[in-house]
Parts: sequence; structure tokens; C-alpha cells
Amino acid sequence: MRKHLLFFLIIPILFQFILLGAETLNDRIEAVVENEVITSGELQTQLFTYYLQNRITDTTKTTRDSIANIILQQMINDKVIKVKAEEDTTITVDNSEVESEVEKNIEKIKENYPDDTTFFKALQQEGLTLSKLKQRYRTKAREQILARKFFQNKIGYIPEVTQSEIDSFYNANKDSIPDHLPGEYTLSHIYIVYKPGKHSLSLLENKVKSILKQYADGVSFSKLARKYSEDTLSSSHGGVLGKLTKSDMLPEIYSQISDMGEGEIRVVQSRLGYHIVLCTGRDGDKYVLSHILLVPKVTRADSLEMQRTAEKVYKLLQKGKPFKELVKKYSDDITTKDKDGLIGTFEEAKMSPQLLQYLKGLKTGDFTRIINTPNGFEILYIDAYKPGKRLSEDEIRNSIRAILSQMKQQEALNKLVDRLKKDVYIRVYD
Repeated sequence: MRKHLLFFLIIPILFQFILLGAETLNDRIEAVVENEVITSGELQTQLFTYYLQNRITDTTKTTRDSIANIILQQMINDKVIKVKAEEDTTITVDNSEVESEVEKNIEKIKENYPDDTTFFKALQQEGLTLSKLKQRYRTKAREQILARKFFQNKIGYIPEVTQSEIDSFYNANKDSIPDHLPGEYTLSHIYIVYKPGKHSLSLLENKVKSILKQYADGVSFSKLARKYSEDTLSSSHGGVLGKLTKSDMLPEIYSQISDMGEGEIRVVQSRLGYHIVLCTGRDGDKYVLSHILLVPKVTRADSLEMQRTAEKVYKLLQKGKPFKELVKKYSDDITTKDKDGLIGTFEEAKMSPQLLQYLKGLKTGDFTRIINTPNGFEILYIDAYKPGKRLSEDEIRNSIRAILSQMKQQEALNKLVDRLKKDVYIRVYD
């Protein structure tokens, strides 16, 4: 289940480094492995991904260069495995496997955003669509699956960890091995986002009518998209989105355009705003679409109205109204609304001091005061709290077994790569 990260747990995603391909960054060659090239842009993409995933804040040149060198060596190793894996005709990768891997990667990216609306707006700001984002991951996903299968074929077993190895590791590191399991919160929320009021929507609907009239009067859709669309990526191309399948669209958009035929124009609503959609072709389950996106503006009056709604919900909770009932009626988070607002389980040790301050003194079944976030208002509910506990010696040794098993698998992989490198052309550029 996707964990909907709270505002205080968010690491801002730098899309321009993580998601953009090497063509938009420096394309200087860093290394060559047989016919495979590693560019500076690809290295920077991996570097910034590493920074985000590991929450590294030290961006000094010394640290950055050190990490970049380690990552480059890993990228070279990955290319070596890719080259050799592609020579192994017994290994196949199905498209369904690739798509599953892509979806997992997309969900990991989404976890860094408080809601889908913020995620899709971030995509737009960086000139990306969900379809293009998935395409960027498909090649990497195929390589990852290919490498796993190749490793399994070559190694063929999971290295065994002996009891004596566990004892030796424990005795050598017992003073530094964590002996305490951190506490965990399972949280739900009601999320009331800033959204336009009736007046703002009325202005937008009038704009939609004006655009449709101009189209009916003979103005080309392409010209209208360039003039009015707030989708920065497609507007410069006359609103063209290309050939899309169901998985490339937001669910609420697909449900409204699934029966569209060639030449049909339709106005649909999504979490992003209003879309004037033109279908220029159908090919089985593929739709050739163009659109004009109009995003409603949230005024100060609208924001104050949302605040009043949040205060109303808070008072209802104080009067004993069930949290789950209020989630269904008031929460704007469509990803958790059907799950009674459940956003996931979080380790207490990894929560920010600000968030812990809101939860301080509360127990299972309690709710926080209203939390003001950049996108709206949030009230958290504690579904469960599992206090931290001291680990038994058996529990510690079991965790050591898992660590040593991973270390042995990595060691086996390193030895395999070292053997493969002897038969592969590798050049690293200064």
C-alpha cells in the first residue's frame, strides 16, 4: 500500500535532476562499457536520486565528488552486467514485468508528495506528463529485471549464514548494534486542500465557454491551446498529448473520455482543473488526444473558506463525530478517502520534531489540532501507537542474519562482476 507521506516528512523532489534525461543535462561522456555509454547527465540523475533517497544534506564539492565516484563505479558494474545479460539468450523479460517495475518506481516518487494533485502539478512544472515519466523509467526497469535474472542464473543460490558468523559479528559489534525497536504510529487524516470557490469556478466556466465558441467559429484547436492552455509542456505543441492508453491518464479523466470518438471534443474535470479534450484518433485501446488545461485560481477568500471548513470538522470531532465518517464527507485526498483516511505507519524515530510536537501527549483514538500545510489543512488521527521496545538477543541475532545474508549476496555479485570485467572493454574518462 502506498504510504501517503505527511507534509513534515516530505523531501522536496528535484525533478530537473531525477527525472529529466541526459539530453537536458551535460552530455559529456563519463565512461564507456563496450558499446554502452554513461554520460554526465545520467550520472547526475543517479547522484541526485541518491541524495534524496538517503536524505543527504551535505552538498559540498568534496562529498559530492566522493559519492559521484562511487555511483559511477556502480553504474559501470551495472553496464557490465547488462552487456553480459543481453548475451544470455536464456533470459527473457516480459513487458508485464517491466510495467510492474515502472509502477513501483512511480509510487516511490509519489510517496514524496502529500497528495496526487501536488505530484501532477510538479510534473507539469517540469514539463512532464505521467506517460513521459513512465517512459523514462521503462529502459531502466528492463535493465534492473535483466540484471536480477542474470545474477540468479549465475549464482543460483542464496549464500548461507552460519551461526558462528552471527556470533562473531555480534561479539565484535554488540556495543554499536541497536538493541531498541523504535515506536510506530499508524495514522489517518482528513485533508482539506485549497480549492477555488463558486466565483472562481464561475469565471473559469465562462472562459471554457468562450474557448469552445471560438473553436466552433473556426479557430484551430492548436492555436487555442497555445493561447490558453496552462499545461506548459503540451501548449507549445498545440495541446498535443500524443497516443495514450488508460494507464497514461488520471483515472477521473479516463472515466470521462473512454467512449470518445475521433473528432469529438469534450470538457472534463480532474484534480488539476478543467480539460477541453479533443480526440483526433482511436487505435484500439489507444487514444490520440490534445487538450487545453485551465487551472482554477484560489483566492484569499477561497482559502479562508477552506479554513472555516477545517475548523468546522475539528469542532465536529470534538463533539464525538466518528473520524471515518468525516473523512468520507470532507477529506479531499482521493488516494486515502476510500481507506478511511489511512496514510500509513511511520517510525517515530524518523518523524520530524514538528510532527512529533503535534502528536505529543496523544494516544490511540485521539486526533491532532488543525495543521496548516502549504496545500491546505490537515487533521491527523492516531489509529494505533506501538511503543518502542528493547529487542531480545534472539531478535538481534535474526536481524544480524539478514544483514550478513545481504552482505554475502553483494559480495557474490561483486566477485561475479570482477570476473565479467576481464572480458569487457571499459574506459573511464577524466
